[in-house]
Amino acid sequence: MKSAIFDLDGTLLNTIEDIGESMNTVLKRHSLKTRDISEYKIFVGNGARVLTERAIGPENAALTDTILHEYKEEYATNLVNRTIAYEGVYSMLDRLVKDGVRIGIFTNKPHADMLVLKSKLFNMYEFFAAYGARDGVPLKPDPSVLLDMTKGIDGEKFFIGDTSVDVLTGKNAGFVTVGCEWGFRSRSELSGADFIAEKPDDVADHIIAYGNE
Repeated sequence: MKSAIFDLDGTLLNTIEDIGESMNTVLKRHSLKTRDISEYKIFVGNGARVLTERAIGPENAALTDTILHEYKEEYATNLVNRTIAYEGVYSMLDRLVKDGVRIGIFTNKPHADMLVLKSKLFNMYEFFAAYGARDGVPLKPDPSVLLDMTKGIDGEKFFIGDTSVDVLTGKNAGFVTVGCEWGFRSRSELSGADFIAEKPDDVADHIIAYGNE
């Protein structure tokens, strides 16, 4: 049986407005320069601390812990204001599940936030495992979580994401890597992936056909 594990932000969900607006609210509170929402597409991907460091800039490094704490609280109240699944994502997941593919989630988003989004936007699916960032557990691109999730599971394993961090994570785990062109980054950043999908249905096509050629 095949296993397909997905990144969340920029892959399954377009979360960028809620992330950006939550961080900008905190930046305003501290009289710091706010950022254009499009900038957050570059800032995200390496966890909330790195997002904070990028948003405030090195000149405000002393405020990192404070801003990070306030951002986490702010974002937790705004998780689903504007966040939606990308067009075609539900169809993709439906096709994979129908074909017997196990589906999972591994994201650098805080675990509690991931659970809320999964419950509110993907409650119709049974994920065999779903993990976000947790204290003491390495973030992507470390492959430890992917390897733990699939320990003892046979069959082809795929990791699907929209950034070079996701591609590297999948490679580090020895998984087949699928880059999502519709996400937060450019196609060129995904050049190391085994396959680049223009749209979600391309992911389903590739995984379902994989090994059957």
